[in-house]
Amino acid sequence: MLFPSVPFLFYFLPVFLTLYLLLPQRGQARNVAALAGSLLFYAWGELTNLWVLALSIALTYGVGLKGAGRKRWLAVGVLGHLLLLGWFKYAGFMLATLASVGIDLPLAAKDAP
Repeated sequence: MLFPSVPFLFYFLPVFLTLYLLLPQRGQARNVAALAGSLLFYAWGELTNLWVLALSIALTYGVGLKGAGRKRWLAVGVLGHLLLLGWFKYAGFMLATLASVGIDLPLAAKDAP
């Protein structure tokens, strides 16, 4: 589902906003609703990679608990997210490039161009 799509604009967004605004402002209810809405939105588009988002959320939450105000933990969080991004965005390209020059690693996909 994309942001400018009909399902998002006329189904998902109105239902989510209504539920979110009906929840009390105090407490964690709105945070939980925002988390659930984010997971549902992502799952609607591609359920198979939902675990990547869950891993990113867990990393962010864990770093936030460990290092409020510490630069070292901020660096750990940023590095962790850059590694996730690098792996899921560029690993296939890197393995396909290595395979094209004769370096065939067992992780390389057989259907890579």
